[in-house]
Amino acid sequence: MARFSPLKPDVSPKTIASLKNKLLQPALTSHFAVKIVPPQGVINLVKARITGFTQDSLNELVLLCSEATLPGSSLFTHEVANDFPGVTEKMVYRRQYDDTSSFTFYVDHDYHVIEFFESWKNFIVNEDDRDKFASANASYRMKFRDDYAGTIAISKFERSMGAVINSQTNQPQVTGQRLDYDFIKAFPVSVDSMPVSYEGSSALKCNVNFTYMRYVRSLYK
Repeated sequence: MARFSPLKPDVSPKTIASLKNKLLQPALTSHFAVKIVPPQGVINLVKARITGFTQDSLNELVLLCSEATLPGSSLFTHEVANDFPGVTEKMVYRRQYDDTSSFTFYVDHDYHVIEFFESWKNFIVNEDDRDKFASANASYRMKFRDDYAGTIAISKFERSMGAVINSQTNQPQVTGQRLDYDFIKAFPVSVDSMPVSYEGSSALKCNVNFTYMRYVRSLYK
């Protein structure tokens, strides 16, 4: 009868060069890019509130993103105890995505970052008339999610990533690995409070929490 032989770890000798290549080149947290694509209704509202706001303005706001959270997910399981005597197994029945993902932005001197995300929330609850909602008796009614949900993308890359000219097409070609996360049907659910103080000045930051349906991850080279 064949003897049971489990898989064994690799214990073969390693060269110093191979160890340096694998262990001394970790991925760094400080190289990433964010793109936010809100629905057109949000863009129209922001344009009405911020004079001269364009798509380029939105791209500039995204450059102020100082922190982002790569999303995660977990697998829900249930126990199966009757298939084999004395054995309890776990079977997956659902994949659960994280509820929210947080993004931190430096606030520009014109406060456009705050205005943009607050306007997005205002659009969700139909709060487009500020004088009307200044009343103590104001009420609101939510829009449908397809009207206010947009898309967010995070690209994680390393500082070694660059661009070379393709000799055949004579066009720039990006080199290096890139990890992309696309958030489907994303929208802000909260903007955290931002304390201010006379005790020493520091950069004002705005932390925005987004919820989403799910994310799609892709690895490019």
